[in-house]
Amino acid sequence: MIKYMPKPLLLIFALTMVLPFSGQSHTPSNISFLIKEEAGSTELSIHLTSQTIFDLLYHLKPELRDQAAINLGAYGKLYEQYFNENLDIRQDQRAIALDLIASDVRSHDSYLTFTMRTSSIDADGFAFGVDAFSFYRKPSFVVYINTAGLTGKWRLNKTNNSLGTDIQQPGAVAEFPFALVMLYLGSVLMVSAVVLFVFFRQKQSASQPAAPDLSVSHINSNYHK
Repeated sequence: MIKYMPKPLLLIFALTMVLPFSGQSHTPSNISFLIKEEAGSTELSIHLTSQTIFDLLYHLKPELRDQAAINLGAYGKLYEQYFNENLDIRQDQRAIALDLIASDVRSHDSYLTFTMRTSSIDADGFAFGVDAFSFYRKPSFVVYINTAGLTGKWRLNKTNNSLGTDIQQPGAVAEFPFALVMLYLGSVLMVSAVVLFVFFRQKQSASQPAAPDLSVSHINSNYHK
């Protein structure tokens, strides 16, 4: 069917294939934070790419740019220090320290996992601020919290970089499921493309003259006339 589609319909069809995934690409400046309770403790996992780790190291240690090879896993203490200094996480106005316990910094889907020195995360009195990754021009942050005392999902950026428990406060914007919207729009475009294709095919068939009847019976009847 595709090869018979007019070019405008082919474009619409291509968009339906691309749009649902256009908002999901993991670029270095897109970082997510997940706070959850795990085996009696509270953990923070930072999800990013290995390129983000490279950019962070180049920012902290510019001399590394001249090295032919860098062992990204050798800087655990530096990562721990950086995020303790550049994430402002508080419960009841008390700062929560981070201890690095696990990491994978060599793959595209890299992560750093920290234990949070707090007994719990509660809706009342919790605050989260991001001063990290300021070397990016337009960093984008998504914060996921899934604990007994607080559950939510927020999007932050370089200017609106902090949130409390009230998602309506300035600086914290609840994230709308962008990928779901794109999937819905893609489905609508796909259906529209099929409907338009059927319509144009029917219109084209109706405008063409009927093929002459070349059957033997039809020719004989015309001959005897």
